[in-house]
Amino acid sequence: MNKKLDEAMKEPGAVYDAPADVLTDGDLNDDEKRQVLENWLDEAEQLSSAVAENMGGGEKAHVGAVTEALKKLKYGPGA
Repeated sequence: MNKKLDEAMKEPGAVYDAPADVLTDGDLNDDEKRQVLENWLDEAEQLSSAVAENMGGGEKAHVGAVTEALKKLKYGPGA
């Protein structure tokens, strides 16, 4: 695993500005993109739950954007 992928797997938001940026990263294959986005979705869902419980730190959850990026990866850009 390369250093960028390793970091993206741990903290996708530190490597990419938005979930859609993962889709355009030519250094990753589709499986790696899916893994990064699934990790980001898990992180976003946890953050969303924390915000709902008034425990958020002001970060944006990105649940919708990550879900949309995963959908585009699976079905193509017109999805």
